[in-house]
This record gives sequence, C-alpha cells and structure tokens, in this order.
Amino acid sequence: SSFIMCPTEHIKTKQQLNATMYRNSFHATQQIFTTHGFVGLNRGFVATAIRQSPGFCVYFGTYERLKDSLMQTHNNLKCRQLLASILAGGFAGSFSWAIVYPIDLI
Repeated sequence: SSFIMCPTEHIKTKQQLNATMYRNSFHATQQIFTTHGFVGLNRGFVATAIRQSPGFCVYFGTYERLKDSLMQTHNNLKCRQLLASILAGGFAGSFSWAIVYPIDLI
C-alpha cells in the first residue's frame, strides 16, 4: 500500500504547504513529475512504509482476534459473520490508529 500512499501523501502535503502554487491534485502531480520525475513523486517512501507497516500489523492482528471472538458469541451464522466483521473492523481500525498516530505525526 505504500506504493500508492506515498505519492498520494506527498502530493497532499505539497498542496497543503503551497496552496496557491497548485490548482488541484492533477496539477500538483504534473508539476512534481515534470520537475522531479518518478522519484519526486515517491519522495518519503521509507517514512511511509515505516508508518504503514506497524499499523497494518496491529489492524489485521486485532481484526482477526476480535472477529474470531465475536463469531463464538452469536448463534445466527449470517448475522454473526456480518456483525463480527463490522465490529471487529471498527475496533481494529480505531486501535491501530491509536497506536500508529504518534508515528504519523513525525
């Protein structure tokens, strides 16, 4: 996911820092690519990968554990699967961001 997130985050940050320089995201992408090439679009890849990796580990570990636990507590199979997936996804997402957010600030 860092291969997609890195250019997206880089363009978003450039736009926030230079609000008057870029008309929109496409213009920012074009200008960065024209000036710095493919490498310029992927500046910050290592930092993005470092941020994403622990977040996904926490998310998927929490999601699977919660989903398995919730699946055991309900009797109706279809309701159980849907409810377990929704609740586990919500809690896992919140928990992973609570862990990773301090890293994201750096």
